[in-house]
Amino acid sequence: MALCRIKTVENLRWQPPGELGKLLGLDRVPEVRCLRKKLEILSADGAAERWGELLSKKWLKDNPDLSGVLYVDGHVRLYGGNENMPKQYVSRERLCLKGVMDFWVNDKLGQPLFVVRNDVNPGMLEVLRKEIIPRLLKEVPNQPSEEMLSENQLLHRFIIVLDREVYSPGFFKEMWDKYPIACIIAGKRTLQGSFVKQKKFDRCSQDGCLQSGNCNG
Repeated sequence: MALCRIKTVENLRWQPPGELGKLLGLDRVPEVRCLRKKLEILSADGAAERWGELLSKKWLKDNPDLSGVLYVDGHVRLYGGNENMPKQYVSRERLCLKGVMDFWVNDKLGQPLFVVRNDVNPGMLEVLRKEIIPRLLKEVPNQPSEEMLSENQLLHRFIIVLDREVYSPGFFKEMWDKYPIACIIAGKRTLQGSFVKQKKFDRCSQDGCLQSGNCNG
């Protein structure tokens, strides 16, 4: 259904049953009531969430060179129904509208790995601390060992790139001191040339640093 852009099970009533059935290896696609029961079975007891975790682990394991740098961004998914949903601020509309907050985690090429959904937006920093970072620590491959981290104070587990709206030096320090995880972000309300000095950076000539996300200087 997702690949065919069929948004709901009800919409299957107006789709060709023979063609969709062939995609499933059947002569015809199941009837709507039957498919609802099948979906309930597949999604029971957190099965869908566990399947999503297995998929993201596989993608990270199959492409370790893309897992050293991860992008995290939040998007409001608008809701147009009649249910009483909490309102979220939508920057492109400059309005508070009904919807849910999706926090997407993508690899270095911008390919999505997983999404964290919140009906009530607790803020990206809270979601990072409680849901995203703990999951990445378990799933990101090729992380340096504790011995390697203790020997090299500049070594990090991986890099997360965040939107500038999440700018929080306290959070960056917390991530580095606790794990360490490096954070990259655009500074807010900074004058050109005054935020960081070029002399604070050293050119790195080691091959593969950008691919792995870990640089030893």
